[in-house]
Amino acid sequence: SNITSVGKSNSAEMDATIGYTTALPLSATLAPTLDVGYIRYGYFGTGDSAPGNNQPDYNEVFGKLTFADSIVKGDSLASSVTYSNEYFNHSDQFWNVNASYTAPIADTGFGLVGSVGYNKFKDKAMMAQAVGGDGSDDNYIDYKAGVTFGVQSLVAELSAVGTNVS
Repeated sequence: SNITSVGKSNSAEMDATIGYTTALPLSATLAPTLDVGYIRYGYFGTGDSAPGNNQPDYNEVFGKLTFADSIVKGDSLASSVTYSNEYFNHSDQFWNVNASYTAPIADTGFGLVGSVGYNKFKDKAMMAQAVGGDGSDDNYIDYKAGVTFGVQSLVAELSAVGTNVS
């Protein structure tokens, strides 16, 4: 993706991910998938032009549990935790806790998708530095609700996405 919120010129975002995924056979009928990893978010083209030399690049570690066929056949219920010790624009510690659910609508090729996330910064100033807002909060909620359509291995999604950042 490209961003213009950092520095005076456009920047390209490039992310590198390394991780490990395995099944966790908790019982004969319950075997969620565990996904753990590391992500490096790089914003090339920002150089030293970022405001106050706040370089936007940052690292995250994550863990995610996914339960397939949890309520209906073909669905997916997932929960994840993400942590960064130095988030976007050097905004110190950041946590994200997220829950998501996807489910097919019978055998139509359509599906439903939804998620809600809680995002927590070290303090109010760090949240304002990273995502803007009026500086009155150190956390925010994000959400998504939508519909998907899949054909073979291609999936299109139409979703409403938002936050409570003021």
